[in-house]
Amino acid sequence: MSHAITLTPKSPFSGRVDARALAPDRLAGLDAASIARLSLGLEGHGMVPLGDLCRIDGINHARLVCEGDWSRADGLGAGMKGGHLEVSGSAGADVGMAMQGGAIVVRGDVGGNAGGAAPGASKGMIGGEIIVRGSAGREAGARMRRGMIFVAGSTAEDAGRSMIAGTLVIGGAAGANAGLWNKRGTIVALGNIDLLPTYHLACRFHPPAIPLLLGRLIRVYAAAITPAQAAGEYRRYSGDLAESGKGEILAWMAA
Repeated sequence: MSHAITLTPKSPFSGRVDARALAPDRLAGLDAASIARLSLGLEGHGMVPLGDLCRIDGINHARLVCEGDWSRADGLGAGMKGGHLEVSGSAGADVGMAMQGGAIVVRGDVGGNAGGAAPGASKGMIGGEIIVRGSAGREAGARMRRGMIFVAGSTAEDAGRSMIAGTLVIGGAAGANAGLWNKRGTIVALGNIDLLPTYHLACRFHPPAIPLLLGRLIRVYAAAITPAQAAGEYRRYSGDLAESGKGEILAWMAA
């Protein structure tokens, strides 16, 4: 018996899909027929039953697996409160937007606003974890309030924009304006990052929380993080001074 609800597109999506209804905690209590009747917005076609777009396997699980290419599907896991969502390929924009709990693992790339806020909302994700094994589009972690995002690859511009709190770990290069208007958030930069002039060097040290955080990413998610990164020295930059200046960027000092 399957230990997950698995969705597999019957054919490549012909346009953008509004996938905000797809979250493990919302599907867990539904039978197969109810899941198939869920309506998703499909660009150029209006509302379309999920069963017309995807093959559905498994029921009554708090684990949702999206097989194949979901790069045209936006809002996967938006607002989810618990459970586990796994995307075997890439996903579109707004992954984990305003999520409250649970875990999302995307094995490819994600579009913009991962873990960010809904349009007009003052805050993004307030709990949970997002693991991206590829790269992330612009504004990853924008306005996040709590929770953790790990991007193994690079991030586009404005990562961590207006972070209220929470943690964003970037394994590759960070795009322009990372941490702009950061209030109290933490950005851990394991790759190259160009600092805004509104950040200043506070110190060089071995952050005691970093081995715990990165060690958990290695242990739980098999993240490609080296022992040197987990236990190494970091530069701590305080900012954004255009805001409260109580945020931070921890930049790993490669040997």
